[in-house]
Amino acid sequence: MLRCEGHVFFSVIHERLGIGGKAYWDATKKHLAGYGEAGLRTLALAYRKLDEAEYADWHVIFMRARTTIGSERDELLDKALEMIEKELILVGATAVEDKLQIGVSVFLQG
Repeated sequence: MLRCEGHVFFSVIHERLGIGGKAYWDATKKHLAGYGEAGLRTLALAYRKLDEAEYADWHVIFMRARTTIGSERDELLDKALEMIEKELILVGATAVEDKLQIGVSVFLQG
């Protein structure tokens, strides 16, 4: 089972949800907006089932990307993640107070 967590929910995870994975989208979107307005760091949760063969094939590609030295490393990692993070099923969202980034809400309002 692939568990996917993302801070950049609208631009990344939403695009990777499968057709059947959007059942909680409207409610989750409202919760995320409220959390964001409260200055909290949001985290969306999604998953999908994988068989062992799919994971094994992907893991080889991922490890090759992860151990790449050079300017293409980030691009290879992004491509590897795009391969596996697809047809996800949205579980929901959560939020935490981020005391490490004091002033973020002021910055976002400005």
